Amino acid sequence: ASYPEGSERQKASVQWFNDLKAIHARNAYDWNGGIGLEQLSWLDSELQKADRKGQWAVLMCHIPLLPFDEGDSLWNAMEVTRVIEAHPSVKAVLTGHRHGGGYVLRNGIHHVIFKGMVQGESNRYAVITIDTASARIMIDGYGDETDRVLETE
Repeated sequence: ASYPEGSERQKASVQWFNDLKAIHARNAYDWNGGIGLEQLSWLDSELQKADRKGQWAVLMCHIPLLPFDEGDSLWNAMEVTRVIEAHPSVKAVLTGHRHGGGYVLRNGIHHVIFKGMVQGESNRYAVITIDTASARIMIDGYGDETDRVLETE
């Protein structure tokens, strides 16, 4: 937990983690984490605003949401995914944490997991260009990061 030792939030985080371990959740590791109810409510509210304005939303999180059955996904990946899939503004979710990288397209939302820098032979990174006119997100990968063109419509 990243909250101050002994704080109510730290205690709640530890309890959440222990509850996941008790049900033998595949992602019950202390190097993962979750998005709390307050943050999830804020995210939903911001995405509602983007929906109303016809804006695009590209979300970034260190820990991936998908696939759910991986051991390194967000503790509450299913709940977060339900929230973001309710919003047409969400076009992509960009994450890391899974060193081998990955990609999932689910319900029109691109989930890109960038490769970790810790295991590569060379520096890995990407430059992202968002082009609403062509309804594309272009990812130019460097090192052995994958180039991608994400069609959003």
